[in-house]
Amino acid sequence: MDRMAHLEKLEKLWAESWPEGLARELDYPLGETPMIGYLRKWARETPDKACLIYYGAEITFSQLDDYSDRFAAYLSGNGLEKGDRVAVFLPNCPQFLIAFYGILKLGCIHVPVNPLFKETEFIYEIQYDVAADFRTGSSNFPLISFLSESIFCLHSARTKTPFFSLPGIKF
Repeated sequence: MDRMAHLEKLEKLWAESWPEGLARELDYPLGETPMIGYLRKWARETPDKACLIYYGAEITFSQLDDYSDRFAAYLSGNGLEKGDRVAVFLPNCPQFLIAFYGILKLGCIHVPVNPLFKETEFIYEIQYDVAADFRTGSSNFPLISFLSESIFCLHSARTKTPFFSLPGIKF
């Protein structure tokens, strides 16, 4: 079977098994706009609505928009520019989303790194997607300290105090 015939067969199987009632085309309520456009719209239209609830602490759309603006400014102030890669070594937490949106707002590339990685796994991943900057939580400081000495291009942010605090969220 040639490649085209195989792809046509797969397309037919896919179409036959598509769940009934599920749209076949993507729906973009705001059009094909970047994700930060959606965040800014929700922050304008529903500024006080909870967007994140983390261990009982709420962060509104307006706050997420503001915090991610601050993070983008922080990265810019540290010399990052559009197109730079920023590795984020965090678990699922509000700071991950703040970093994600802030990185996108600056036009940088978000590089999520599994926070459960051990030293060798981390080195393997970073070798193939070297970041210009690096953000991590305090639980990963020992690994990052070792790596920042081992990988010459890795700039590690090892501050004990965040550049802004999240009300009601303590680690």
